Amino acid sequence: DGSVWKLLVGLIISLFCISAIVIYLVVNDPLFHEACYGILVALSIFSSYYTLFKHKLYHCVRLLTTGYSTTLVAFILWNVDNTFCPHVRSIRDKSGYLRPLFELHAWWHILCG
Repeated sequence: DGSVWKLLVGLIISLFCISAIVIYLVVNDPLFHEACYGILVALSIFSSYYTLFKHKLYHCVRLLTTGYSTTLVAFILWNVDNTFCPHVRSIRDKSGYLRPLFELHAWWHILCG
């Protein structure tokens, strides 16, 4: 039955999120947080494409691909900012009027919005 499957998937994702929150509060490692976010986005991508192709909504594939591509770029920028923060900050400090271009965390929010 489809409703049982939906309930089961929702329960698994909810348990994953709750477990990730609890583990992150204990471990307090940003890399763990980023990995969990990446896993949730990957699950979302798989689920979205599966739904589109199952219901033959091929006209929506380009829109979904564009959305997930910008999210992927944002995720990469977020990780670059977190991994190379001192270097990015140094570039930002030397860039003058171009400083906002090197605010990679801000680009993360813009591209995910």
